[in-house]
Amino acid sequence: MIRSGIAGFLENHSFAAVGWASLVLLVLLAGSAASSAPRSLAAPLGVPCGTQGNYFDGTPYSTQTTYGAFASISTGNPTLCDTAGDSSAWAMLSGGGQCQYTQVGYVKQRNMGDVAPHRFLEVRRGCGYPATFYRESATVSGTHSYRNSYIFSVGRVYLYWDTTKVAETTWDPALVWTPGWAPEFNGETLYPGDNVPGTTGSPVYFSSLKRMLRDSSWVNPINLTLTSSFSYYKYQWDTVNQRFHIWTQR
Repeated sequence: MIRSGIAGFLENHSFAAVGWASLVLLVLLAGSAASSAPRSLAAPLGVPCGTQGNYFDGTPYSTQTTYGAFASISTGNPTLCDTAGDSSAWAMLSGGGQCQYTQVGYVKQRNMGDVAPHRFLEVRRGCGYPATFYRESATVSGTHSYRNSYIFSVGRVYLYWDTTKVAETTWDPALVWTPGWAPEFNGETLYPGDNVPGTTGSPVYFSSLKRMLRDSSWVNPINLTLTSSFSYYKYQWDTVNQRFHIWTQR
């Protein structure tokens, strides 16, 4: 079941949010804005890309009582495949149906000429609606927190980079999402030739994993497992349900 918004990068995008002074809005207007990035600025060429899809390294969907998802994630600068690579790391609040999520993290995209990752967010109401995507103009480094919080008083999900609220949904997930929400924490790629963030010598850490309860308190998730789409996408628990790390080892 595809739950990630990375495939949504290729869709038409619309957005309604707050506080965008330092952000770049990606809108496809009668052509491909993404394709205009100078190729010379892109990261060095990697291996052949392979078949486009959604490929993961981290915690798969695991339904549990949750109204929010939080993680601190260290920043890795992954090698991308040779023509159209895309690699990210994120925290997600997922609805119980396909194409239902809010997502915050960082991404590196070859078609944007990236030499380092940028923070991003993406939300989707459901499969019949376009994904909405936004990324920060500046590159990101170090460790940052990423939070999705359902706000009961207004019926919206607020999305945060560190302590800054950068967006909110314009619809109430409690009214439009399928029950069975879950927190998810993953590295993700668009092609098998992309590396997930993290290397053998410098893995990417997902720490302080949290889910939000009905009273708006935050607790550790339960019953999380780790898995990956390919054997060269590695993972390891540091503390089960609280901290893990990922890396690529080909």
